[in-house]
Amino acid sequence: MSPTASYLLGTTFSLVGIGSLIAPLTTARLFGMAAVPSTVFISRMLGCRDLVLGGGILMSATAPKQQLRAVLFAANIVNAIDIVSALVSYAEGNLTVEAWAVLSSAAALVLGLGMWGVNSL
Repeated sequence: MSPTASYLLGTTFSLVGIGSLIAPLTTARLFGMAAVPSTVFISRMLGCRDLVLGGGILMSATAPKQQLRAVLFAANIVNAIDIVSALVSYAEGNLTVEAWAVLSSAAALVLGLGMWGVNSL
């Protein structure tokens, strides 16, 4: 994975994280979820996670390949779990089809980029 691609992926994670921390209800709406007070904590928790993953990718962009590979592998695990979680939540009736489509598509896209990154190192 080129440093440019790493910066793009890391910046994407970081921006989603910052958005979730600063404007959790707006971020929830963007992802098709109910923007109610009970989602604030979860949105911020996910924001923290994405900010840490994004920061790790950004800090590892020009580091030895093994370090970037480890951070990308962690991000890939998180995104794979997100895809499964979105499917389970939809099956339980806790997500609308629109929210499921947005959340799982976003996670699948970032997972694909992360897998490409790991395989290209």
